Amino acid sequence: MDEQRGVVQNEKRQGENQPYGREWEMSTKASYPAGHPYSWTVIGSMEDLNAASLDDAKDWFKTYYGPANATLAIAGDVKPTEVFEKVKKYFGNIPSGPTLARYTVNIAKRNEDTRQYYQDRVTEPRISMMWNVPQWGTQEGVYLSLASAILTSGKSSGFTRSFLWRSSHQAMYLPVRISLRDKWKFLFGDRLNQQKIITELVTANEVLKEFLDKGVTEQELQRAKSEYFANFIKGMERIGGFEESQMY
Repeated sequence: MDEQRGVVQNEKRQGENQPYGREWEMSTKASYPAGHPYSWTVIGSMEDLNAASLDDAKDWFKTYYGPANATLAIAGDVKPTEVFEKVKKYFGNIPSGPTLARYTVNIAKRNEDTRQYYQDRVTEPRISMMWNVPQWGTQEGVYLSLASAILTSGKSSGFTRSFLWRSSHQAMYLPVRISLRDKWKFLFGDRLNQQKIITELVTANEVLKEFLDKGVTEQELQRAKSEYFANFIKGMERIGGFEESQMY
């Protein structure tokens, strides 16, 4: 228990001991009200890790690592009836474990803006703006995925035109969709030039406003769709790539 606790704590230190490493934990706490299932990060805090007991770990595994919450994947040139009999032989005598409740979607609504900052040992300041949005698999989620591609992908996209070719530095705008049921964010972030922060923020807001006011052209939409399907196919062509393909 102590050995594994140390492994996780070291992983947490490695994640935080890099440029902008604390941003995700701070934004998670700021995006969700206290008590919401996603108001804390998956890796947890040092205090939680230190407080966890061996009994806590045993109870957790008994609850969530039982056959009732498992999926068995079988690949190859097999006969389903034979496989089914072998599964019963090797796994059928394992108790199913407690029945798990299916959580309902609980998107945290925001009624006000939250602003926060922290200092880090980096050469460039970074500003991120985030919105809580519907989860993956919804129609709104698909629209947001297409919108992010139109805004950021390719030389003709709005953010690339406004920053990459018109400023002295290379801007990076990365819309992120996190597939943890209802913990999905739409992230707009950039490492900014110290001398041009206000100017660049105004430009970014103008790009977003133009996108919302005027919409997109048919050419932009088709380009985003083509990229979407191409990434999906490329993901499916690799073993395990179906997980990556879901992120587009």
